Amino acid sequence: MPAPVVVAARTAGRRLARAAATRVGRRTADSAVRRGTGGRIGHAPRRRTLYVALGVAVLLLPVLILGLVGSLGLALFAPLGSTDTDTSVPCGPTGVVAGAAGPGTSGSGAGSHVSVVARDPSELDPDQIDNTRSIIAAGKQSRVPEYGWVVALATALQESGLRNLTYGDRDSVGLFQQRAGWGSVQDRTNPMVSATMFYTGGHGGQHGLLDIRGWQNMTVTDAAQAVQVSAFPSAYADDEPLARALVAKYGGGGNGPGDCGFPPGTTCPPTPWPASEAGLTPDGLKVIRCLHQQFPQFRTMYGVGERPAGGDGDHAHGRAVDAMLPFPDYKSQAAKAFGWQVANWVRANQARLGVHYIIFDKRIWSINRDKEGWRDYTNYSGCTSDTCLHYDHIHVSVFGNAAALPATGAWVLPVAPGSYHLTARFGQCSSHWQNCHTGLDFAAPTGTPVRAAAAGTVIFAGRNGPYGNMIKIDNGNGVQTMYAHQSRFAPNVLGSRVIPGQMIGEVGSTGNTTGPHLHFEVRVNGQLQDPEVWLSGHGVPP
Repeated sequence: MPAPVVVAARTAGRRLARAAATRVGRRTADSAVRRGTGGRIGHAPRRRTLYVALGVAVLLLPVLILGLVGSLGLALFAPLGSTDTDTSVPCGPTGVVAGAAGPGTSGSGAGSHVSVVARDPSELDPDQIDNTRSIIAAGKQSRVPEYGWVVALATALQESGLRNLTYGDRDSVGLFQQRAGWGSVQDRTNPMVSATMFYTGGHGGQHGLLDIRGWQNMTVTDAAQAVQVSAFPSAYADDEPLARALVAKYGGGGNGPGDCGFPPGTTCPPTPWPASEAGLTPDGLKVIRCLHQQFPQFRTMYGVGERPAGGDGDHAHGRAVDAMLPFPDYKSQAAKAFGWQVANWVRANQARLGVHYIIFDKRIWSINRDKEGWRDYTNYSGCTSDTCLHYDHIHVSVFGNAAALPATGAWVLPVAPGSYHLTARFGQCSSHWQNCHTGLDFAAPTGTPVRAAAAGTVIFAGRNGPYGNMIKIDNGNGVQTMYAHQSRFAPNVLGSRVIPGQMIGEVGSTGNTTGPHLHFEVRVNGQLQDPEVWLSGHGVPP
């Protein structure tokens, strides 16, 4: 230890000892010092050592206090409103988890929760995979929409680790840790039977998922909690990503993020109904074809010729599609759940389908009143039949050609015109950034398509610190473009060749953000450029 520090520490230690002597008497202080040196009086070096130690403690105390204050400041202010989310859209809604319930709950999961180490389907063992298949098979058998399978799998992952346990909290057993009131031990430890009870309800009258009003509009953790009535209501959220991956892998396809429209643009194969496709606008064709690809359960869809020509004329002009619910009883819980899954999927993908508004179950959503969500619907003619109020089908009206890829010129805007507003510009300086702002921010709702600004090769797609989910494209000639804070990427986008305007992901708020937006950067030979100037110079002023 340097001599000045030793001297300062020794001096501080002596002062501390004198202060102690003043308060409790010199004899008590001497006794304390003697005990601190092994109780041997007269050993000055050891006493000096104690003085040094006390002094170091005094000198270090302000440093420790400053460190604590600094850590608290970083914890409070460093994120600055950031939200790390991956809002997986096609398999149901995501959102804020519910608050914790009080103790003493008596549902299936009344306290038995298993930590699942696996983060990827490939990490599960054969027993867990068999149980996954059973849960999905039971869902198909009960005609539960795919989002319900996600809820069930997330529940089983949390409750049992996807293992058919013969033990649990009190009398809970099985994949879902169902209590004795749900059925016999034999039923509760039978994967198919227990999964069916999760969907349709217990033998003792317990509510199943399909009995929960509006479950298809709930987050995964809220829907699971509505069935399980657990003492840990928010626990299921951690298992949602793996549950979605399992459904994507073992559910029979058609349900991964962006299956419809990646890449390039929004294109899906023709349906087996050419008469229904005849006369539809490009957006109308996208809707009917992508609905058929995403939801092969549909057996009937109508386009131009088969529907009434009243109202706003959308059917007559090829700007509307009616997807008829594929259920004998379209008012059943299963039919409604499926219908709402479809309606919410269309709403979530409205930008890449060119959707204007959607009507289902006497509710309407429109792009121009998006913030109001689903609103009550009244038929324009006053008709109150089930068809007029859209109980038996989902009506989708489109703009006509709004979702078409832009002309594949040299450069396009990374977010479609009219769907964003500019916020932070290049070179702005504030406490939001460690240095001044290095790009151009396109503020837009979460889920808005992010487009490749120019042709190139995707050389990076992943997490990158404060940039969140980021894609980097090598556009050639030393030019690279970067797209940050995305909520999710197009499937298999890494390494792919893209064209201008091709959808590569969706706007989000991952990383260091204060709200959903796309942070767009341009670099030439490694040097940052002003994106606004660059885009304007290439014919696409933002």
